[in-house]
Amino acid sequence: MCRKNNRNINSWDFWIDRGGTFTDIIAYKNSGEFRVEKLLSYNPSQYDDPVLQGIRNIIGISKNDPIPKKKINTIKIGTTIATNALLERKGEPTVLAITKGFPDLLTIGNSNRPELFDLKIKRPDLLHQETIEIDERILSNGKIDKPLDEEKAYDDLKNAYQKGFRTIAIALIHSNRFPSHENKIIRLAKNIGYTHISASHKVSPIMKIVPRGDTTVADAYLSSALKKQIRKISSETKNSKLLFMQSNGGLIEEKFLRAKDTILSGPAGGVIGMINVASEAGIKKVIGFDMGGTSTDVSHYNGNLERTYDTVLSGIRLCTPMMKIHTIASGGGSKCYFDGLRLRVGPESAGANPGPAAYRLGGPLTITDCNILLGRITPEFFPKIFGREGNQSIDDLLVKNKFNKLYKETIKIINGIESREWLAENFIRIAVEKMSNAIRTITHDRGYDVKDYTLVCYGGASGQHICQIADNLGIKKILIHPNFSVLSAYGIGHSKIRFINTKTVSLTLNNPNLLKIKKLLSKISESVKKKLIRQKLSERNINIQESLSLHYKGSDTLISVNYGSLSNIYKSFEKKHLSLFGFIQNNKEIIVQAISSEAIEKDINNKIPIVVKKIIEKINSRNLKSTKIWIDGIWKKVPVYFLNNIQKEKEINGNSIIVDKQSTIFLDKKWTAKINNKGHLILF
Repeated sequence: MCRKNNRNINSWDFWIDRGGTFTDIIAYKNSGEFRVEKLLSYNPSQYDDPVLQGIRNIIGISKNDPIPKKKINTIKIGTTIATNALLERKGEPTVLAITKGFPDLLTIGNSNRPELFDLKIKRPDLLHQETIEIDERILSNGKIDKPLDEEKAYDDLKNAYQKGFRTIAIALIHSNRFPSHENKIIRLAKNIGYTHISASHKVSPIMKIVPRGDTTVADAYLSSALKKQIRKISSETKNSKLLFMQSNGGLIEEKFLRAKDTILSGPAGGVIGMINVASEAGIKKVIGFDMGGTSTDVSHYNGNLERTYDTVLSGIRLCTPMMKIHTIASGGGSKCYFDGLRLRVGPESAGANPGPAAYRLGGPLTITDCNILLGRITPEFFPKIFGREGNQSIDDLLVKNKFNKLYKETIKIINGIESREWLAENFIRIAVEKMSNAIRTITHDRGYDVKDYTLVCYGGASGQHICQIADNLGIKKILIHPNFSVLSAYGIGHSKIRFINTKTVSLTLNNPNLLKIKKLLSKISESVKKKLIRQKLSERNINIQESLSLHYKGSDTLISVNYGSLSNIYKSFEKKHLSLFGFIQNNKEIIVQAISSEAIEKDINNKIPIVVKKIIEKINSRNLKSTKIWIDGIWKKVPVYFLNNIQKEKEINGNSIIVDKQSTIFLDKKWTAKINNKGHLILF
């Protein structure tokens, strides 16, 4: 039976992306009304939590008023809470319980050298602060070589608890297949009073102990910060359905959410939004360019969601399904400075607080400030959410003064610096080259020709650089959604409930083993289906997709293909391998390293619209203005167009500026823009 539409026409659905610098919120009613709110993610003088404050702003109540229960249907959130806790090492103090004899296993890791010729390797800080050796051993065939010493394990766990630890990660040898000892440790830890317990056979049931252990420790370390936010939001939005975006591109209810699955939740929402926009425009091959305040995320799509199951972030290996997104530390808030020898951009970011110099909180010069100095961003067309009171526009005079100071410092050492504008232009060139190289990594380096692709631009800072990025790469077409500055939130709103389960098998690809794989997949598929049924979806509203991760024997590069007949699996693998590496090995054995099953919510009747036609804006609605921008070494007067007032099929030539309430697009002189019949802005 299909799920009924019980939505209140006068209540809101909220789609939220809490980023490192800004929190983007789209609110939608069944009546067709939309609103957009953009707040700084950290502004303690104005509010405790940007998500709750944004909801209050849209509903129209003060920050101290309780949120009315009947005003909200659903809240869908992508969050960087766990990501930031990992990057800043601000997670919960964690103790690791591991098989006796392996206390330093995660410290040693895989002995990889991230920089081959670096003579001084700096190890990333470990996430766990203490290790407990569990006296036990189960062999690879399931035989118990050493029974679990429960009495000693209890004493050691109790001692760690008395030291103040409340979070524990459990990773025992071979527990991915034989979890009996881990389950006993779980019971002991619960009896002692540990508030969060992550066990490797539940968190990441893969064969190798090092990545399994790393992932389990990360999940334990990050869970407290995530749960704290969930409790805060759920306590103030009771009776509302709360769904969280996962790194794999799917939504899940809060009670099933794990911290290790939220690391790329916001960027994953952007990829889903990009795919929806491209589909609406009839475009099949797209590259996503998501430039926010803290970082830039780039992604590739040509008909299939691309995922990775092994990611290293801030020195920590995470084995969990994630959208294949390449992230670099280059955003609007990336610091721009002179280090005494050369101009530098990032990787440090000014973040939300203090933010760029123009935000009036004492921040450094950033890429955003460069665009302000060059006239590509002006106070008149920018939100008034800055300063101590959160109600001022950006300060362009302060930016000019800071650039004057930097100019005087650099000309003493570097010859040829012509002006402060020259400095700003070259900071932007450095950032553009970094971002272009990120796109080359996911396209050229993997055998894709970018000239066949359309560049989809989103994120608040992307519009100022998109033309330069495309020129750098030789891309001829750019697609911009009318809500491009909040497209990650938009994508979160259009995402479906998903759950993925993966199992390591390490079997040679042949007919006898394919029969074994079929039986294993059947069990996994049943388990993921039950996860969605527990989230109140009926069985007929669930799709199942099964896939295999393959590699040539002796290789370690996994290629994912859909499960099917032996011949179809071979063909799919060889086609992808040829595209990526330029060759295939006909007589080489193929190994099935892992199998996966994904349960996905089907489309239902109460479907939300694909395109948001217009956003309510409090902006000067006159069709055309003008401003001065720095181009080709001089200041030139250029037209300013308001995005929502551009008529369909009307062509706009560069150089010009296109603005809306949230963002600015700089249309370079070689480019032309027009609105298509779907409401998208097309640059060509």
